[in-house]
Amino acid sequence: MKNKHQKFLSWRKAKGCTLNCEINLDSLFETAKERERFDTKWKDFIASDPHNKKVYKRNGNILSYKSEQLIPAKTDKHPPLLLVLGNPATH
Repeated sequence: MKNKHQKFLSWRKAKGCTLNCEINLDSLFETAKERERFDTKWKDFIASDPHNKKVYKRNGNILSYKSEQLIPAKTDKHPPLLLVLGNPATH
């Protein structure tokens, strides 16, 4: 069984509000069987939409993608505003 406290998601700031995100697949799945299931379905998933290959990159045990930071790092005298958005489509 994996260490429950092991980090499986990491991100770093890129240009503008973009984040480069990485998921460590070895840390994400609880069992080898779950990981095997993911590996089996990966090829069909990536082929299911032409945009998937542009959005998701897999290098061994690392799955990477770009996201956006919606919470501004800089604050000022204006009242804060939170926008709630749905999950974006891959395209």
